Amino acid sequence: MTGPLETQYTALTQTRLHFGRLYWLSVAFTLVAFAVVAHAPGAPSFARPGLQVAILWMGALISWRLYALEMRYEAQLAAIEQHWIQSGIAGVQPSPASDGRGSRLWTVLALAGLGLAVLGRDLLV
Repeated sequence: MTGPLETQYTALTQTRLHFGRLYWLSVAFTLVAFAVVAHAPGAPSFARPGLQVAILWMGALISWRLYALEMRYEAQLAAIEQHWIQSGIAGVQPSPASDGRGSRLWTVLALAGLGLAVLGRDLLV
């Protein structure tokens, strides 16, 4: 039988993995929606840039929120691991901590930057 802390650790791990999957799904959905709008036949060309920017920025915002949630779960898992280590439980290996400057952050910045590029392109034209 597992204790409440082990049960909580398992639930937090599963939830963190869930948000990680949602993160990459939101990025993929954003890029597909952007591509569809960019190449939609019959749509007036003046309506596309605003919609493209909105899609990219909303995708960046949603991805950022999912990333932030995932980082909070990482901190909670690290706190449980630290508690186990301080309690003297043998064999507990702390998970490597991410520094917050990895591919997920750069992906969010790339989505927002692409939105700025689309906006800038249309302001210059």
